[in-house]
Amino acid sequence: MSFISSKYNELERRMFLRTILVSFIAISFYIVYDILVGNFTEKLYSGFAGLFIFLVCWLFTLKHKDIKQVIFINSIVFIISISASFFTMDGMRGVFPLDLINLYLYVGLITTGRTRNVSIGLCVLITFVCFYLQSEQSHLIFNIREGDPLFVTMFFMFLRFLLTLSLGLTVKEEYEKEKRIISILNKDLTSKNIEIQRINNELEFSVKSRTNEVLSQNQKMIDFAFYNSENTTGPLARLLGLVYVLKLVKPEDKEWDN
Repeated sequence: MSFISSKYNELERRMFLRTILVSFIAISFYIVYDILVGNFTEKLYSGFAGLFIFLVCWLFTLKHKDIKQVIFINSIVFIISISASFFTMDGMRGVFPLDLINLYLYVGLITTGRTRNVSIGLCVLITFVCFYLQSEQSHLIFNIREGDPLFVTMFFMFLRFLLTLSLGLTVKEEYEKEKRIISILNKDLTSKNIEIQRINNELEFSVKSRTNEVLSQNQKMIDFAFYNSENTTGPLARLLGLVYVLKLVKPEDKEWDN
């Protein structure tokens, strides 16, 4: 059980690391672009802040042993970043939908049972709230990257798509690895079963052999007892007969004297 649990923990850790890495690359791309075009505004400084936060998340995920705390901390960071991208990057028309897809993908892959149900319910609630804000409170939504060239936006969308693909590949890799391990274990189990069957057959043959040996010894003892009883009964009966005859003869008889 601990082996299986550790494997799932490793999968969850790898998924978080890949997500953080893609987010780190995306923010770094924006920072480099803003520096190259001389756009030293709040966008650049917020980018550095986001870069620092994801760097801390990367180190925390890489070094921390308690996977539950890793999931909790990273989930909070992802929800905050998704909310920020919704309000500051054109809402449902921006990169937020892909961020939300990634969040759903996380929920479906790294949680189980009640945690999964609660997480999915939270994601659905976030989706409805965002649709409501987009349709009824659109004045709260703006796009800080509105003036960026098309290739910048497309590259950022590509990174988000790459993240979704990467998460799927991570799960596929883990599945293939587990499949190979199970195949090896099945072969080993089959080999052990054959060995156990061979030992059982040898044990069964040994038991039958010993049983036959014991039965043979018992039969010999029965035959010996019967033989001894036959050889002993005859002479003993004759001796008893002579003793009886002697008892019948009186000492004063002449034949006795003679």
